[in-house]
Amino acid sequence: MSEEKKELDIISDRELSLGVKAYGMEDYPTAFAYFLKSAEMGHDNAQYNLGLMYRAGKGVEKDLQKSAYWYKKAAEQGEAKARFELGRMYEYGQGVDKNIKKALYWYGQAAKQGYLEAQTTLASLYHYGYNMESDFEKAFYWYEQAARSGDRFAPFSLAEAFDRGVLIPQDIEKAVFWYFKSREFMPEHLKRNTRLEELEAEYPGEYARGKARYLEELKPGESTISV
Repeated sequence: MSEEKKELDIISDRELSLGVKAYGMEDYPTAFAYFLKSAEMGHDNAQYNLGLMYRAGKGVEKDLQKSAYWYKKAAEQGEAKARFELGRMYEYGQGVDKNIKKALYWYGQAAKQGYLEAQTTLASLYHYGYNMESDFEKAFYWYEQAARSGDRFAPFSLAEAFDRGVLIPQDIEKAVFWYFKSREFMPEHLKRNTRLEELEAEYPGEYARGKARYLEELKPGESTISV
């Protein structure tokens, strides 16, 4: 990295920091001015912040086209939040022409970076087929990714789907795994799962493998919540 580039990065970071401070004080015009300076130097976070401010009309007149412009600038640099927001703008036709393929592309880019809201959005779109055909295989792939990223509702939904064979082939081993996983998000008094007890009696082999898989995937030192 050249000395000139290092100096520009330092200035860009400083402008961003001053913008964040002004924004926290609700001095939105000042925040906008700092973010603009930083964004024009190529700072992806500042570009994302400009997208937010143009979208909400904070510190500047609301302009969805300019919002999409700055979201795209940040998205092209790999900013996951900007990729998700740009996907939403394409999905709903805000500041850009409505385009579900581009929406799916940008949601997908954010989702691959582990951005939870993008993962749940993709799962829902593929599941229910909003403005597109349903694709249950992709839907449940993204439900699983969301569950692994910490979504508290996805594990139980996956467990029930694999248990009942709803929209996907029945898989008791996976159902058991996700039932155990879902208990991590439940209060203590709800952790007992009678369906797990039924599966243990009806499918002892699948139950044992599903439970073993769950225990294997626990991080070292992580609580096993009395399995």
